Amino acid sequence: MEYVMSLMIKLVAALSFTSFSVLASGGVYLDATRIIYNETDTAKSVKVVNSSKELPYLLRTWISNDKNEKSNGWVVTPPIYRLNASNAIQLKLTSGNRELLPQDRESVVFLNVLSIPGDPGGKGSENSTDLSGKITVALNTRIKVFYRPQKVADKSSDKAFEQLKIKNVGNKLLVDNPTPFHINFSEFKINGVSQKFESQMISPFAQLELATSEKELTVSYRIINDFGGEVSASKKIM
Repeated sequence: MEYVMSLMIKLVAALSFTSFSVLASGGVYLDATRIIYNETDTAKSVKVVNSSKELPYLLRTWISNDKNEKSNGWVVTPPIYRLNASNAIQLKLTSGNRELLPQDRESVVFLNVLSIPGDPGGKGSENSTDLSGKITVALNTRIKVFYRPQKVADKSSDKAFEQLKIKNVGNKLLVDNPTPFHINFSEFKINGVSQKFESQMISPFAQLELATSEKELTVSYRIINDFGGEVSASKKIM
C-alpha cells in the first residue's frame, strides 16, 4: 500500500499543470506573451527557450479554445520536441479552416506549451536520449493567439480601448466594447479599488457588468496592447 501511495503521489506531481511566464531559476519560457495572426499571414513563429543549464525538457504543443478544448484547424509544429539545456526552438503556427471564422471581428485561441523536465544524472540527463527518468512537475505555458481577418486588420487596434463605453446604470457599471478587437485588462479600478472579472478580457461587441452602489465614479484601467505593453486610461462616470 505504501508503494502504491508513493507511486500515485509521483503521478499526480508529474501531471500537475501550472501556468507560468518565466521561471527565474531556469526553465522553459516563450519570447512572446501574445501572437497576432493576420489573415494574410501564411504562418507565425514563436521562440521557446530552455534557460536551464542542466535539464532537458520534453515539449508538447497544441492549440486550444476558451473552453480548454483542442481547437480544430490550427497546427503547431513540432507537436513534440526534446529541448536540450541552454537551447531554443522556433514553433510554427498555421491556421486552416479560416472561412469558418468570423470575418467582422477577431477570434482568439490559445497556444499551449507543456514542458516536462528530465532528471539530471538519470535517464533523462543531457547525455541520454531517454526522457523516461523521474519527473517532478509538468508546466504549461498558455498564451493568446488573436486571428484578425483582413477587414479587421485594416483598422487600428491601438486605439480600440479609447472607444470603450462605460456608464453607470442603477447598481451596475456597464463596460461596452463596440470594437472588433478583444480588449485585455491588466487592471481595472473603481474609485481606486481593484475589480475582478471572470475574465480579464472583453470580447468584440460584448459587454461586462460590475456591481456598484456609488453614484459618482472614477474608473481607471490598464490595457495590454499587441506588444505586451500597457496603456493607462481613466474616466469620470456620473
